[in-house]
Amino acid sequence: MKKLALPFIGLLLLVGCETEKLIEVEKEFNWQAEDNFRYDNTLQINSHATDEFMFFMGHNYFTSLVEDGQQHPDFQSGDNAVQFILHFTPETNRKLPISDNFFVVYNSNGFLAFVPTRNPVGLSLTFNLADLDDEFKSVNGIYYERSESALINDLNQVLIPYEDNTSKVTMALVDIEYNENKDGFNHKLDTLRTQILTIDEPVQNLVIAMESIGSNFFVTTDSKVYLIDPLGNINTVLNERLYRVFPHLQNLYGIGWNGLFISSDNGFTWNQVADIPTIWSSLNFTEIGEKVIAYRFDQVWEVSINSAEIGFTELDNDGLDGKVITSANQFDDKVFLTTLTGVYSKSFEEFFVPKETE
Repeated sequence: MKKLALPFIGLLLLVGCETEKLIEVEKEFNWQAEDNFRYDNTLQINSHATDEFMFFMGHNYFTSLVEDGQQHPDFQSGDNAVQFILHFTPETNRKLPISDNFFVVYNSNGFLAFVPTRNPVGLSLTFNLADLDDEFKSVNGIYYERSESALINDLNQVLIPYEDNTSKVTMALVDIEYNENKDGFNHKLDTLRTQILTIDEPVQNLVIAMESIGSNFFVTTDSKVYLIDPLGNINTVLNERLYRVFPHLQNLYGIGWNGLFISSDNGFTWNQVADIPTIWSSLNFTEIGEKVIAYRFDQVWEVSINSAEIGFTELDNDGLDGKVITSANQFDDKVFLTTLTGVYSKSFEEFFVPKETE
């Protein structure tokens, strides 16, 4: 028996060692998933940051976030994040705008809701475009990868394109008044004025992309770019498409089908300064800190840009594999990326680290 026991004990030790080798250590990614966006709140389509708050719009919830370690001032939950059920559920393939004061949701039948960001469960301002325009057919928003389907400028004006029976580009320009009471909680919205704008030119019957910069709106149709000012004046500024328009330093930049454009007069005149690959028109551009970044699917780039050329450095995306980025913002010394499958964050100090090449 003693001769049999020794090999048996050795076998047990061997099995124990082999079992221990199979234990895997969970990898810690550079981009960390935010715990507030799980289960039925993973699909996030847009975000917006102010000095005090970070707002996130998902398919089911609107989330308000303050700095780590702080208690949310509007709801004494003891946490820095509060989630509100959206009573007006946005479409999952549309990106709707968020401003400091309110956000916009709508449905294809023309129902619009303007909802205060500080109190999304309070009173919302609602009306229907069909009541404003007898020719109204439907609101068919732009696909989320291209641009927002409605715009808010810095004067609390909202621009919403829609289809009507005239087959022309028709838009509603709505002036919103925002009021805040003394305790900073019960926020009320009122409609000051609504204008119906029409681009009365041949062929121009489809909105390709839009952007709001300052108090102006930029609308790209089939073959032209229009600047719409706060008074509702429509100015033709370029006789070809710009898929992206973004500010940087003192200029505006536009990404066309195969050209880089620049404007030094707030978008009233544009000059092509470089030829670029067509694929660049599929990138989304925004500013983080004082730098321009671009993103598409699960990739992020730092963009170096001047008056004559544009260059890209891919940034670390460890932890984003297979995600679809929908927005990027900086808040509380972090960079936040919303995706169709959650929200991911990284410290601002580590954000501009280039991706390691294999």
